[in-house]
Amino acid sequence: MVRKNIYACTSCKKTFSRKFNAERHNKIVHEEMAMVYNKENDWKSNIKKSPLKSSNTIDHTIKSTSLSHSSLKPDKNIDNLIPKQTYNNNLKDLYKDDQLVFKIIGKMAPYIDTLDSLLLSRYSDNNDRIKILSSILTTSLTTSNPIKFIKEQINFLHSLIAMKKSISLISHYYNIEPKQARETLKGLVLSAPYSKNKFQQNPGI
Repeated sequence: MVRKNIYACTSCKKTFSRKFNAERHNKIVHEEMAMVYNKENDWKSNIKKSPLKSSNTIDHTIKSTSLSHSSLKPDKNIDNLIPKQTYNNNLKDLYKDDQLVFKIIGKMAPYIDTLDSLLLSRYSDNNDRIKILSSILTTSLTTSNPIKFIKEQINFLHSLIAMKKSISLISHYYNIEPKQARETLKGLVLSAPYSKNKFQQNPGI
């Protein structure tokens, strides 16, 4: 007997015959940011995708702001907004919405820390750094996959930092101005065999 695909993913519309497979798909592919449901009854998974609209990246914000070095300071006013149960490390005691928020933010935490470290290494003014970090965080939460969005920002910052360092090295090696070094670097990268093979295999890159 062939099982019907009665379970579906709200994010990509893929269907499954077993609930286990659908939930595993949501966890692996969408990092539990989508929702799984049964098309024949009212059952829905507890994991809900953010209903807010997606947004473009904010690369221009990062580029245009000059940034610094102190860490985010504890805020007693914010501490008072966190449910007291969390200090007992008992997530089960929280309300369902609080559980979901803690779970999603917990998944995002390592990427937020990485992003903060990258910003700290690149910029100097603490207020500007916090503005950029908070902007990326809030923007990510308006997308269908906040973790993917933050990963993209991390990759962009890695590339930006590597680009600046590479230009400095080329400038030093050839004893030329940074502007000319940038063009030299561009030429070296695009003429490299690796780049040519990549462009031939994936012309859309």
